[in-house]
Amino acid sequence: MRLTLFLCIAGWLAAHDLAAQTLQLGGLQGTQTLVLTPSPTENQKIKGQNPFEIAFLGLSAREDKKVPFAFAPKLPKDWPWVAVFNMPLPQAEQNQSVNFFYYDSWVGTSVRCKTSGRHRNFPDDISGLIKSNAYHIALHRVFQVENETFLLLVSPIKQKVVVELPARIYKTNRRLEYAMEANEAKFVHIIVPPDEYTVITWEAQSQLRQEHLLKDGWKFHLGDVKGPKNQALMTGNGKTCRCRIPGTGCNSLICVTTAIRSTSPRCIAAT
Repeated sequence: MRLTLFLCIAGWLAAHDLAAQTLQLGGLQGTQTLVLTPSPTENQKIKGQNPFEIAFLGLSAREDKKVPFAFAPKLPKDWPWVAVFNMPLPQAEQNQSVNFFYYDSWVGTSVRCKTSGRHRNFPDDISGLIKSNAYHIALHRVFQVENETFLLLVSPIKQKVVVELPARIYKTNRRLEYAMEANEAKFVHIIVPPDEYTVITWEAQSQLRQEHLLKDGWKFHLGDVKGPKNQALMTGNGKTCRCRIPGTGCNSLICVTTAIRSTSPRCIAAT
């Protein structure tokens, strides 16, 4: 009796683990329109709804086809993320859809949108090229000499989330693994340098910026000067005056200067 029960439990655990590790190309979301939040209760409530009709997303259509929608989320304070999968774009041709996410004030998308905060627009959505046993959004670009990807993972259950990155994008097959809780989201920033690249180095140069304490004895001279240490220049054109910094109420002031020529008035020291 105990042996039979033990074998049944072991078999169930093995089957459950196998199911958790099944990888799907394009992620668990497939092609369905889906909105996921940190709240399982809310996820059930909004299941099947048009994202534009979900109030907390703050989505609105725009007439500008280059920036077809606005995203102004009003999320509860304990929601650090939200993910939107396969959302139909307004006024889009050929039933175009978009994946995008909000994570800790970052907004990642492959279609330009009007939003506040930190927004990164990627030219390519490669979600369909990546395998995982979670919901995922993968946005990609070739930046200078590097491959850069924003990857958002959402696990439906407590499991080891496995992600397989294809060689066609990352030059070799790569595998990522994360222990994740049920309904947990993880934001992964991937940067892959090329096999060969040039390292550019340079020697530190002398600092051109100087700091001078502004005290009594500074004077004003209109125009460019040569050899400002020559006190004869201080009275040479008859347009000298005493410099003051009004409204500070402080005698310990710092004047920052740089080695840039200018024809504008400047202060030079009478030392």
